[in-house]
This record gives sequence, structure tokens and C-alpha cells, in this order.
Amino acid sequence: MAFSAQQAVTEPSDPVVFGITFTPTILGGVVAAVGVIGGVALLIQVVMPQYEEYKKLEEDVATKRERLEQVAEEKRKVQQTLDNLQRARATQEQVLALFPAPTTVSVLPLDLNRIVSEQFGQITKLEPVPVKSPSEEMVTDGSWGDAVNSKIRQLVLKVGFEADYDRTGNILRNLERYQSMLAIDDLTSELKLSKQAVRFDDKTGQFVAQGAPQVRIQTNFSLKVLLPLSARELAQQAAAEANKAGENADKPEGEAPK
Repeated sequence: MAFSAQQAVTEPSDPVVFGITFTPTILGGVVAAVGVIGGVALLIQVVMPQYEEYKKLEEDVATKRERLEQVAEEKRKVQQTLDNLQRARATQEQVLALFPAPTTVSVLPLDLNRIVSEQFGQITKLEPVPVKSPSEEMVTDGSWGDAVNSKIRQLVLKVGFEADYDRTGNILRNLERYQSMLAIDDLTSELKLSKQAVRFDDKTGQFVAQGAPQVRIQTNFSLKVLLPLSARELAQQAAAEANKAGENADKPEGEAPK
């Protein structure tokens, strides 16, 4: 059976939009472009916010880690400060233990008399050096080192005793061992002869010396007693220094401090 030319099947033509014929190649490119645009849109709308959130979390973690390191360093410094304070307190206690206690100062005259009498000596002078005000007792001349200026007080006793040569040395050594913060200054010694015992000799009609004369030494010195300031005195001193510093800071520039 034969077909006519009109009955022949014709293939569909390519679509045309706005005068553009979309061939399979062009359609493939359009589809690819749409896929790329969709991928970019997905990246912008989904991936980028997630990435920014990740970066933010990462920065937050880094900040917190740095803060933790700072806290650890601060804890280390605090502990180091506490350790230093503990060592300073221990050192302070050791230093304060070297100073005579107030009770020791009150019985010092009795102890001096005992030390001398135990060596068969005799106290000839024991009197404190008078001061016009307590501030005169403060050490400020650097005689015991600049580090302790205005931090210790000094009491001075004038002491004199008499004993023979050997016992004089024993007395001075015992005084050195008595307290660490006692100092002997202005030491002078004077040789003396005690009265010699005599008897009357009936045969010769004269007085005859009995035994050799006993040599005696008169020793005089200043005994300096060093005492630390009390906590109250140190607090008052610190407050006075702070007030003075504040007054100087308030003065106009160029004006000399008091």
C-alpha cells in the first residue's frame, strides 16, 4: 500500500522563544547554567550561613580557650603571691623572734644585775637615757641600715659594773649571748686597785700587807635595746605617709614639698 507525500510523518521542529531556537545543545547549556545558579543559591542560602556560624563558634572557642589560659595564669600568680606572702610571714616571725619581748625589756635591769652578780661583780650604774618624746627613740640615722629606718625603736641604758679581769670578760660575753638585738656601744674600762687587807705586826710595830692587792676593772658602756614597731605603730606610720603623699600630689607643679 502506498502513502502520499502529505501523509508522510514530519519530525517536530526545535522550540523557538523570543526568536531564539533552542537546539538540544542550547537546552543542555541552559540546564547546566540553571544547575550552577541553583548551586550558587544553595551555597549562599545554606552553606555560607553554616560556615559563618562555624567560624563564629571557632572564634568563640578560641576566645574561651584564651580566657581559660588567662585564668590559669592569674591563678598561678595568685598562688605565687600567697607563697611569697607565706615566706615573708615566716621570715618576719624569724626576725621578730630576734628582738627582745616587751616582758624581757621590763626585767632587763634585773637580768643585768643577775649576770654581773653571778660573776661576783658589782653594778655601779644602771639608768636609762632620758628622751623628750617617743619619736626620739625612732631609728632614722641609718646606723642599723637604711632598710630599717623608721621601722625600729632604740632604748639606751647607761650601764657600769666592777669586777676583776677574768670575770669582766665573762660578763661581757654573757651579755652578748643574752639577746640578739642588744648592742654594746661606747665601751670604756678603767683599771682600779681595791683596798688591800693589812695587819699590825707586833714584832716590827708596823702594818703588814696581807696577800696581793686585787685588781679590779671599772667598765662602762651604753646598752642599746632594739625593738620593732608594733602593728598599730606601723599602721599609723603608713597612714601618715599616705596623707603626706596626697598633700604633695595636690600641690601646684613646681612647689616644693614640705
